[in-house]
Amino acid sequence: MWAVHNSIKGWTLYGLNLREVQLLLNTMSPNEIKLTKVSSLAQRDWIFITRDLYPDFFAATGKENQGFSDYSAGQTASDVDTDFFIIKPQKVHHARLHDRINTEVKVVLEGQSKSFESVTVDISEGGIFFKEAIPEWVSGYFIVRVFDGPQAYQVICSLVEDQKVKQRVQIVSEESDSHYVKYKDWLSRLKS
Repeated sequence: MWAVHNSIKGWTLYGLNLREVQLLLNTMSPNEIKLTKVSSLAQRDWIFITRDLYPDFFAATGKENQGFSDYSAGQTASDVDTDFFIIKPQKVHHARLHDRINTEVKVVLEGQSKSFESVTVDISEGGIFFKEAIPEWVSGYFIVRVFDGPQAYQVICSLVEDQKVKQRVQIVSEESDSHYVKYKDWLSRLKS
């Protein structure tokens, strides 16, 4: 029996069998899996889930058809399909909290053991839009250094959720953080 803790969403499930853990992991993003821990009755410690430590969790079991009829074969629209419909919520436009500044400046995203260098498309007090896609290894909180020539401004960031192409990060530095204050001062000079 296994227990799984998802630190991003803040939930823990206990008493799961191997197939249930496999199903659960199939619903998570790669970054979410990196921040998920597992424990068992025999193991006791909570350990981050990796393919190396828990290859059975990532096995293709259940992903291959073993004697069932193919779902796609012979499946057509029917009267039953018309019983269900989707209600599209009305889109509400929220005023932008921070004005974006369209500028290309060098940025370096620093992970625990790797870094990623790019340039910006736009920046603001609330976030940074990278020209290139952010690598898959980036997750959680990380430092981004924004360069203005030799001068660098450091902010703490996290990925903006639900992006098709991961290029935008949100700044999560505290308002009182001296690095963030310098970054905001620099932005105000860029605006003028």
